[in-house]
Amino acid sequence: MIVDEGCFERGCACHDSRESPGVVVVKREWRGLTDAERASVQFESFKRGLSPLEFMELHEAKLKELNHE
Repeated sequence: MIVDEGCFERGCACHDSRESPGVVVVKREWRGLTDAERASVQFESFKRGLSPLEFMELHEAKLKELNHE
């Protein structure tokens, strides 16, 4: 798929502009956390005494790390 570069930079891959050079987008499979990774995030959260919101942010950071490699 070729998408408009500006749209790609904003994270919107639905716009397909054939008039500009654009960028090639490679679709990757979404990676979730394994049971061990989930337990590790939960343990880290408990150990640091994080609030539920901070726990969610830690969980989100781990998912971003896995999916933006």
